[in-house]
Amino acid sequence: MKQIKYPLVEPMFNGRMPEGFVNDVRGWTFTKREVADAAKEGKLLTMDIDMDGYGRCSLNCGHCFRRNKDFHNEKRMGREELFFHLAEAKKLGLKTVKLIGPGEPLEEPGLISFLERLNDTGITALIFTKGRIIGDDAACLEIHKKEDGSGMNGSELAAKLKGLGVSILLGTTSFDPETEDKTVGKVGYHKARNEAILRLVDAGFNEYTPDQPTRLAFVCTPVTPVNIDEVFELYKWSRERHIQPVIAPTMIAGRALGKLQQLVPPRDKLLELYTKINIWAIEHGVCTFEQLLEQGIAAYAGGAPCNQVAVGAFLRGDGKVLRCPGDDITIIGDLKEKSLTEIWKGSENRKKYSGMHNNGCPAKEGKSFPQEFFKDVMKNVVGFESKASKILG
Repeated sequence: MKQIKYPLVEPMFNGRMPEGFVNDVRGWTFTKREVADAAKEGKLLTMDIDMDGYGRCSLNCGHCFRRNKDFHNEKRMGREELFFHLAEAKKLGLKTVKLIGPGEPLEEPGLISFLERLNDTGITALIFTKGRIIGDDAACLEIHKKEDGSGMNGSELAAKLKGLGVSILLGTTSFDPETEDKTVGKVGYHKARNEAILRLVDAGFNEYTPDQPTRLAFVCTPVTPVNIDEVFELYKWSRERHIQPVIAPTMIAGRALGKLQQLVPPRDKLLELYTKINIWAIEHGVCTFEQLLEQGIAAYAGGAPCNQVAVGAFLRGDGKVLRCPGDDITIIGDLKEKSLTEIWKGSENRKKYSGMHNNGCPAKEGKSFPQEFFKDVMKNVVGFESKASKILG
């Protein structure tokens, strides 16, 4: 029996999202105008990147997208080489980067100086993290230091990251302690994760300013047969507290490749989840029915359409440039052979997806997303809305 227990975070929105609500986390999605302009001008607006460092990670997630058979043999770029390529990307229009690896970014002692250098170049950062270091003072004090050399606790790290303009993409797949600990392979992890949520909220990451997106997201990926029954409630809980839910089935990469059968939920349950979430989103002001019809179903349930492939790519630490992190086999170039500009201009991303505001999910479609999945979700939502409008007259 699951024992779902949420952290004590008071709801900010009751009933509906307020006027000026933005369905996004800062730095993730681009507007239709930005995507269209990028297509005309050949711009690269965003990248997922491996930061420099050793790929430290004290967790052991069974679905880790980054830990494939080649991980420990990768020869990764140092900081200067990485920033050389980021400078080139900046000339191509780069605005944001998401730190996605090669390990847990918050376990890298050089994280703060890395973020400060990104700020100096005018690049906004988002960090994928499991949050343990923010919620575990002993670990944080050992890794992160203040200017005077003394240790930084988790609350101080959260405040520092807030001051650096970072958005936090916090891994949150369950609020059942046993399920979450098992997912990341570490007993007691859920306590640190929950404490991290409280500290990020205290630091103001989810504060509401009209017409501005939140800076805190819950990354509920992967949705699996184990956690799927609690994901709808997690979505609602997050929305009511101005936390952006990022919900999707597994990536087709790393350790997940050999486990797709056990990681991917049954089609009918995934379809039911996406249908319920999108209907709730319409009823509670996340988006309108008309907006959903125009934009299409988003790969992230009830979220903004993903346009990362149209305007971005994944720069892996070994110099390989991938279509996106969604799979680890679609390589569009190698910086040892071509410049980033050459790779981007000749990429499938540009040729096939340029100008598309809603990219669906090329890496997962037909794999962790069943065939015709988004069409079937839309069909369900349209059917529900039609019945509701007839009842209401």
